[in-house]
Amino acid sequence: MEIANPIYDVIFKYLMDDVESAKTIISTILGIEINELLPLPQEQAIHSDSKKLTTIRVDFMAIIRLKDGTLKKVLIEMQKAKNPTDVMRFRRYMGENYIKYDHIKDLDPIPLPIICIYFIGYKVNLKNSVVYNKVSFHDMLNGDVVQSSEEIMELLTHETCFIFIDNLSEEEQNHGLNALLTIFDQQNVKSDDLQYILESDIFDNINEPALKKLIMKLHTATLEAELLHKAKLEDDFNRDLDIAFGKLTRETELERKLKEEAIFQKEEAIKLLYKNGIDPSVIASSLRIDLSEVLNIVK
Repeated sequence: MEIANPIYDVIFKYLMDDVESAKTIISTILGIEINELLPLPQEQAIHSDSKKLTTIRVDFMAIIRLKDGTLKKVLIEMQKAKNPTDVMRFRRYMGENYIKYDHIKDLDPIPLPIICIYFIGYKVNLKNSVVYNKVSFHDMLNGDVVQSSEEIMELLTHETCFIFIDNLSEEEQNHGLNALLTIFDQQNVKSDDLQYILESDIFDNINEPALKKLIMKLHTATLEAELLHKAKLEDDFNRDLDIAFGKLTRETELERKLKEEAIFQKEEAIKLLYKNGIDPSVIASSLRIDLSEVLNIVK
């Protein structure tokens, strides 16, 4: 079966705009029961010559059921990264989420706990595919785990789940979290020219109803020409970005080498003048530099 590749922003948004699909993804990854989910999508237009694309972050207001049966309202942030430089974007968005409130009629706005899910699409120095940072508190004097916490402690920390896409196993199972992660496994890319399409027999063998529905939605996406066209534009944009970044890197390296060569030539000239008996103060005056710089070179 073929499905659209959700690592693409436009396809990820297509998937997450469906609340049931979003519930399935979040609840499966975090292992929590979601009673209610309110999407708060954030989009930002970006340009590349004649191309206009949108980068996607997706925030949700969620009511989750804890193990003891109580309900809790949280803010869930989901983002994807294709390059290590995206970390600064993550930090900026996180700062914005820390100042978000739950506005309830006739009551003061209430800050919400935050849970983050990051899909990382570049190689890392880990073998793990899913890493979860569960917030816990310890007494610094004796090392004991603090069994309960004050609200301020929870609101100034956050739980984080990292999904390292390149580390996903080829031997994914057909149920649970492993089955969900197959839809992000880039080892299933159809071809170099069709990286926005994933193809695998695994998709046909997943029987869990919610996950099967999720996969069928992505399969349907492969039949939508406009959606795939936008994914192709995203590929073109990233290619333009790589070329521009490569050019900037080469220009920066050339500029660095030219500056180093200029400094070396100046130092050699100063040493030669000093060796020929020219007074350091005269050298400094003729080159319009500080005497201390000349003395540091010739000492």
